[in-house]
Amino acid sequence: MKRTRHHQSGYVFLKGSNWYLRYREDVTGQDGSIEHIQKCRQLAKAEGKYRSRRSVEQLAEDILRPLNDGTSTAEGTMSLNQFVEELYLPYVEEQKRRSTYCGYKNLWLRYIQQDGQLALRDFRTLDGQQMFTVYRHA
Repeated sequence: MKRTRHHQSGYVFLKGSNWYLRYREDVTGQDGSIEHIQKCRQLAKAEGKYRSRRSVEQLAEDILRPLNDGTSTAEGTMSLNQFVEELYLPYVEEQKRRSTYCGYKNLWLRYIQQDGQLALRDFRTLDGQQMFTVYRHA
């Protein structure tokens, strides 16, 4: 059964010298089930342009917009490591030649796996390119 989506505005609060946003998000659990969890994210330092609550509300709205308009899915919260190891590499092993699979797996293990805790929806092609560039010149 599909869960009904509710508009959320989150809770913006000041702790110490930083503004934070508390909100709820659907994430994919280890067993593949979808869980509704509470998240907290730092918005900005409470100085200069962002001294008041009203000034950081636009930052909060930018974070909540994908959740409220339905463009963010629970599957996007899966880590890059989880996606590659559970979905992509098994697909390559089944569909490509053994040498291609071994090459892809070695690239994965050598260059990207240690940085793969990034959520899949936050990973862009540019991020992958930068990972390869940094390790190639190291």
